[in-house]
Amino acid sequence: MKLYVEHLKDEARVCRIIARLQRYLQGKGSPEELCRVYLRRVLHTYYKFDYGAARRRARTDGRADGRTDGPARQDGPARQDGKEKEEEEDEGKEKEDEGKEKEEEDGRKDGQGKEEDGQKDGKEEEEEVQVKKEEEEEEEEEDSEALMERLCRFVYAKDRTDRIRTCAILCHIYHHALHSRWYRARDLMLMSHLQDNIQHADPPVQILYNRTMVQLGICAFRQGLIKDAHNALLDIQSSGRAKELLGQGLLLRSLQERNAEQEKVEKRRQVPFHMHVNLELLECVYLVAAMLLEIPYMAAHEFDARRRMISKQFHHQLRVGERQPLLGPPESMREHVVAASKAMKTGDWRRCHRFVVNEKMNGKVWDLFPEADQVRAMLVRKIQEESLRTYLFTYSSVYDSISMETLAAMFELDLPTVHGIISKMIINEELMASLDQPTATVMMHRTEPTATQNLALQLAEKLGNLVENNERVLDQRQGAYGGYFRDQKDGGYRKGDGYLRRGGFRQERGNY
Repeated sequence: MKLYVEHLKDEARVCRIIARLQRYLQGKGSPEELCRVYLRRVLHTYYKFDYGAARRRARTDGRADGRTDGPARQDGPARQDGKEKEEEEDEGKEKEDEGKEKEEEDGRKDGQGKEEDGQKDGKEEEEEVQVKKEEEEEEEEEDSEALMERLCRFVYAKDRTDRIRTCAILCHIYHHALHSRWYRARDLMLMSHLQDNIQHADPPVQILYNRTMVQLGICAFRQGLIKDAHNALLDIQSSGRAKELLGQGLLLRSLQERNAEQEKVEKRRQVPFHMHVNLELLECVYLVAAMLLEIPYMAAHEFDARRRMISKQFHHQLRVGERQPLLGPPESMREHVVAASKAMKTGDWRRCHRFVVNEKMNGKVWDLFPEADQVRAMLVRKIQEESLRTYLFTYSSVYDSISMETLAAMFELDLPTVHGIISKMIINEELMASLDQPTATVMMHRTEPTATQNLALQLAEKLGNLVENNERVLDQRQGAYGGYFRDQKDGGYRKGDGYLRRGGFRQERGNY
């Protein structure tokens, strides 16, 4: 690992060499060569988080908040005493600086005659070094967002090969998503239409596409767009081969199916370790997003026999948790999410929050985000809102009416938020109720069937399916499948054959 880190330190030198080659080709190279060099520089930039730009953005936001929200300053006697002390210290520093400057001037005069000859020879070298430093300073002052925008735009305009343009687009989307620019990343992905023909690309480009989709999902999760995050991560996580699809390792079962040469080729395609996406963080984000979508849906369709699964992996984890004979405190990340799901089923958002956000989960997952506090605050808000929806789905049959102020106090949400959630549920016909504005209460209509009625409906539906299956099997055995609809178009009677009954049974006419 130490050797890897030592080699990784040379990347800055490689980037400087690429930048020098770029400056050389800008004057003497062709657009095709420039596109290749630009892509090489993009590949060394797109996965790095720009902490400098984030700090500058935080400072500007803080200054703007200080100008608008900051209290008016008052100069009291204590403040005046502090100013006088500062002025005295500044005067003392100025005197010391003047003495040092005089000593330096005397030394310069003594050695000026000796250095005149050497300065003439080294002027040209110093000028070259200064030009290089100025160019490097200009590049350092340009943040990664502007650099990626400039490089990728050139590739979009000048490149004639689809592969370089595709890689540049994917890197650009990844960089936007890494820095929480969700809408720009999403729009660029949709406009590129890469998802339509990415299956025809070579494996390294497919790996880059998978990495980009994963980063898009994590970005949507940070922004609180739970459904978008789940949809972006669904294909990678549902396959069960996230490690292999992201180019971060080979599965044991896949190694047995390959020979030595194919294994070498696969290992060359692997992404370097410092570019890896944390697989535990990825799985946790997916499971939490699935929990926030699946638990309210399960509560709303508790007695629906045709209920579909939003996430099969999430249901698998729930079944694994239910099979355990002894239920102790959760230890792994998956156990924390399963315990939080069980708490959300009952509408207990505080227990759900304690299972999702705690010291152990912070160390494993949430502290790995650049803006961890904002992510945790978003999680608390989403858990409160989805727990409210689950509570209303589960216990609406118990209430004749319930006050929105009571719900706001139970889930620690403000009244407009509760009003908006309930209104949306009523509009989407998820909750059969109406709002009484003067008293701020929710009036339940009780149109949902009771538990016994739901069981009776399920039994009737299953019996109907059983009858249809039996008739289909009987038709197939007698070779008259669909005979009722195929043969009985003339009133149900055909001369010489008698009446045709459903199920393929033919009743012959008797001789009376």
